[in-house]
Amino acid sequence: MFAFSSLFVNVLLVATTVAVSVTPQSTPDHSWDPIDPHTFPPTLPTDNVQVEFVYAPLLEAEIGPVFKYFHIYHGGMAFRNHRTNFTFTVNYDSVDLNLFQSQLPTLQKQSNGSIHLQWHSAGSAYCYKGVHPHYWTEQVLGTVNGTVFNNFMTTYLMPFNGTWPYYEMFNVKHHHSHTAYLTSRECFDFVIGGIAALNVLGANLHGSLKRNEVVLFSKAAPVLVDATQPAVHKKIVSFYEVLTLHWGHLDNLFDLIKLLIKVADGSEFYLHVGDQYYSFQLEWPILDVSYVSIKF
Repeated sequence: MFAFSSLFVNVLLVATTVAVSVTPQSTPDHSWDPIDPHTFPPTLPTDNVQVEFVYAPLLEAEIGPVFKYFHIYHGGMAFRNHRTNFTFTVNYDSVDLNLFQSQLPTLQKQSNGSIHLQWHSAGSAYCYKGVHPHYWTEQVLGTVNGTVFNNFMTTYLMPFNGTWPYYEMFNVKHHHSHTAYLTSRECFDFVIGGIAALNVLGANLHGSLKRNEVVLFSKAAPVLVDATQPAVHKKIVSFYEVLTLHWGHLDNLFDLIKLLIKVADGSEFYLHVGDQYYSFQLEWPILDVSYVSIKF
């Protein structure tokens, strides 16, 4: 008897029934107009800057609080200068603003008949003025001085998009191990990395927060494959043809289970990481979506 995480099944069912455009949509709410951190007012070394963890139901701006009921969230950070009252929010997001579709490629047929996998998995950190009052829930983490804040901006936030160009949702682990073979790069990882960077720079932020983790279970360590080799490329294309062709045609739970069995029947699973591919065999229960408390 196959075991499935009920939360995992519910999330996928919602994801297959909610239609969200691949391209960013204009909105009259200017709270979502990104701002350039290079234009921020100066922060003095003696300033006190409040640091917050902020979170909201995933895709709430597009579809409302649907994912709140499954404890699936999006996370970010907020900073408030006590002297100037300048406040901004920053979060790491899929550039296409469609988290689920960003994890699957578009299959493009070339003139020579071959198939090219076009990915939409670019990620970026976005800054917004203020803290959106109808979106984010705020959790105060502590206060840092202006020197720590300025160093954080120049060493972590401003260079971030150059070091994390891809939004990667999945961790890969063995079912009985706490150590990940491959680690995610998503919104909560951005927050946790930000807190760690602040502490390295001299902050004293300690406590806990809750985050989501998405884990694929592998029988063994994933193997980096050479996608430029024709035989390997053919296998990767065939794998993603199955996923992309069936993903948009899941009408019910039974269709979903059949698709999961199809990709976890002992055949190779190919995961796109950055601009590379890893191969491994899934093990049951295949995937888990959890909402866990972590300390920092």
